[in-house]
Amino acid sequence: MGQPVDRGEARGKLPRGIIVLGALLYAGAFVSFAAGAIVPGAVLAGLPRWVLLFGALACAILATGLLRRRRWAWFAALAFVVVNAYYLLLGAAERGQNTLVGGTILAVVAAYLLWPGVRSAFLAR
Repeated sequence: MGQPVDRGEARGKLPRGIIVLGALLYAGAFVSFAAGAIVPGAVLAGLPRWVLLFGALACAILATGLLRRRRWAWFAALAFVVVNAYYLLLGAAERGQNTLVGGTILAVVAAYLLWPGVRSAFLAR
């Protein structure tokens, strides 16, 4: 009838690091949802609940997209790293927070996503 839809099966197996990254994003979504739904408002230090709940939804959608090897999810994961790096540096500039661990983790995730084998798993046609 028509051309079969490519769902990524022809591109090989999903890289193991993407499975780990997806699991970590799901864990982050769970923690963010739990914090937004359970933690009393006084403990959130003025942070609206909807921010945590929206963050949980965004992490869950991103994890699902990565595990389904969607092209948009690869770009969104890179944008996620860039935005987190910005806020990490902003926290360092405003409050003097240490950025060594967070910056290292973000750099490793960005380098992994840009690794040719991982990149081709999402961008190959």
